Amino acid sequence: MDDRRPTRRSWFRFSLRTLFVFVTAVAVCLGGAMNWVRQRHQFLARDVVLHEAERMTDEPIYAGDDGHAQFGWIETEPPWVLGLLGERGIARITVQTPQDEIDARRLFPESQVEIGHWQSRDDDYLP
Repeated sequence: MDDRRPTRRSWFRFSLRTLFVFVTAVAVCLGGAMNWVRQRHQFLARDVVLHEAERMTDEPIYAGDDGHAQFGWIETEPPWVLGLLGERGIARITVQTPQDEIDARRLFPESQVEIGHWQSRDDDYLP
């Protein structure tokens, strides 16, 4: 009698080691993208960046959900990796120093970055 079982071919066969390698690679990529998002948020929180709404006009860019005027950034498409994480792109950034310009270009490749002077609400023109 023939004791051979019919073989069932599975296209998705892989070892546990392959699964661990794949999960580790995905985790490293996600960690790098999340670090990029954190660095972008820290850069925007510094006082070296001028909000686009303040640079262009004193008028609000958009109205919030509650109907109140809100100042914010003019948005554009972010890099695709950051778009997957829900990050928004910024079309234009104005900074104060050349080093800030270098940092902004690295962190915001989708943005038009420029060095400029602006008038703060408390002081006269900043250098």
